Amino acid sequence: MLFLCLRYRCDQLTMWGERMFDRLSIRMVLGQIIGFLGIFLLMQCATGLYGAVEHNSEARRVALLASTSEQLFSTLIGFRLERGTAIASLAAEAPADRSASERIASNREISEKGYRNAMRLLAGINDAGLAPIVERFTAAHEALAPQRSKADAAILQPKSARDSVKDDYPKVAQAYLDAILAISDALEASLQMVDPVLDHLLRVKQSAWSTRNYGGLVAIRIEQAAAGNRPWTPAEINGAAEDTGRAALAWSQINNAAARADAPAAIVAVVNRSKQPEAQTLINRQLEVIKTLSSGKATDIPVIELQKLNTAALSYSVDLVHAALAEMVARAEHQTSSTLNVIVDAGMMLVALMVTGAGLTIVRRRVSTPIRAPHRGDAAAGRPRPHRDARWNSTQRRNRRHVACGGGVQGEHDQGRPARRRTTDRAGPQGTPPGRGRAVHLRIRRFRDRIAAHAVLSLDRTAGNRADDVEHRRADQPKVGRRRLGLR
Repeated sequence: MLFLCLRYRCDQLTMWGERMFDRLSIRMVLGQIIGFLGIFLLMQCATGLYGAVEHNSEARRVALLASTSEQLFSTLIGFRLERGTAIASLAAEAPADRSASERIASNREISEKGYRNAMRLLAGINDAGLAPIVERFTAAHEALAPQRSKADAAILQPKSARDSVKDDYPKVAQAYLDAILAISDALEASLQMVDPVLDHLLRVKQSAWSTRNYGGLVAIRIEQAAAGNRPWTPAEINGAAEDTGRAALAWSQINNAAARADAPAAIVAVVNRSKQPEAQTLINRQLEVIKTLSSGKATDIPVIELQKLNTAALSYSVDLVHAALAEMVARAEHQTSSTLNVIVDAGMMLVALMVTGAGLTIVRRRVSTPIRAPHRGDAAAGRPRPHRDARWNSTQRRNRRHVACGGGVQGEHDQGRPARRRTTDRAGPQGTPPGRGRAVHLRIRRFRDRIAAHAVLSLDRTAGNRADDVEHRRADQPKVGRRRLGLR
């Protein structure tokens, strides 16, 4: 019973498979394949487009953060140079000359320009965590404004008239520097873990800033000692030695980064420029001044000359920070343009799919439908469909084998009549479509007529030959019997 049930199920599956394969055609299979490929490409384009939009927004955010950090660094450098000149002038015994005032004004202009640009860019950053830091930055800048005016007036007066400003200005200036560094650190924290290249550039930028920061602390000690016409104290000697070592360590990290084969050309160019004889000459002069102050002697170089020397010696680290930030901005803009290219490619793919669908529709209406029109006419007239001709041909072959086994002439003609009648039915004018479909239908009908006529003639000829053989055998049988009986 189980075997019969399994056999019945297998027969049903076989019949179902045969019906499914009977319904298949080249047009249907190709259409399904193209449809599945179109759906797959559409899903892939949608996924790529969604990822490209997210990547584009992230790249724009990185570009905005890098640009803001670049403007903040300009603000920081300009104000540090302004502060160094102002503090050295406040510590001097004599009033400051015109060159010191001009130096303060030029650096203040650079710092204020960077501040305005940074505030404009910060307004476009949607980050709730930056709000309190930005408020602190703005408050420190507002608190610095009156102290700047007081310091500008105090440096033109004798030292005895600067007591209050000399103590208040450094504190407010340091608070402003701390606010700039705090917001810069917050922006750089947002840039981390986004792109390995950006992380590498951030490390280069931070090392360059460490070099500039610790080198600037040494420069402030040199300028303050020169302004007071005195040597360094033991505390200043130890502090200068520590800051010099930290700056050298940070610069060694920059040399390692520039030695990589994939290092940006702008960073390599700055490092190579720092190794030129002009740069070495500046560093050697600065080391001589440090050696003089550390030996208990005061330097005889004017303060304004020392400021220019320190600025030139530290300019390479500043250029390196600018180069690293510029590379970060360029990297983010390149990612943005690449994302836009992906979006354009996805749009072109969608257009190609639409054109393919339109082409398939045109082929279906203008080619497939006219060719299949005769088959619809056959079905409407009650005639068999072309895909059933194979069954009809197999039936004819079985009939021919039956005739060859001795079915008789009448049987052969009877077997031939359905073919002639079928051919006559197919040749009828019913269901014949006009145009190209009609031409195709006529060619098929003529071909079937020739095949049917040839088949009938072959059957008649075969039947006649078999009939003659049968008559000859019947005529020879009596003679054979008489010979066996010995009769003549």
